[in-house]
Amino acid sequence: MKLFLKIFFLLLIFEILLGVGNSFFSSENISFLGVKLSLVTGSLIQVFSMPINIFGRELPFYAREAWIGIVLTILNIAIQSFIVLQLFKTLKRSKIKNPKD
Repeated sequence: MKLFLKIFFLLLIFEILLGVGNSFFSSENISFLGVKLSLVTGSLIQVFSMPINIFGRELPFYAREAWIGIVLTILNIAIQSFIVLQLFKTLKRSKIKNPKD
């Protein structure tokens, strides 16, 4: 449970920073190496909203009313945390069963 909460809060902080960065880059129209940074952050937001799209394609977690957006964001991050936790456990078991040393 502790690992799940660590992953959850790490993803929460990352996605908050990503959202703030996307808002900033969209308003300032900043480019780096010829690529608009708002395009990069917007694409990352789309990738991170994929788990919530399992329940419906009309559910991007950031495009609803404030309280619904917060609930969907928390649900989305919980799903992502569960996926990362399961991948971590699978890789850990794989290393124990098949040591290469």
